Amino acid sequence: MAALPTFISTAEAAHQLGIGEARLRCMIENGTIKAANISGEIVVSEASVRGLIPKEQLPEFIKHAQLKNMPIWIRNAARKYDIPNPTIVRWVAKAL
Repeated sequence: MAALPTFISTAEAAHQLGIGEARLRCMIENGTIKAANISGEIVVSEASVRGLIPKEQLPEFIKHAQLKNMPIWIRNAARKYDIPNPTIVRWVAKAL
């Protein structure tokens, strides 16, 4: 079963993006951010917002920022962080 999309308030979306709600509404109108109208209230797709936030500002990136430029073998990283080897290899290939 596919996961249902998550929506957040316009105030929360504007806060996460560091912009005003008026600017957010413009982005909704021009299709940069996906939104929905639920019972008269506009809600914003959380995935749309996350797609606009630089990866360096995402919580999961900040959580592991101290690991930047710390060498580790793929096999050791897979074991240590419980991530399959092929996933790490794909990440490395994308980063190059």
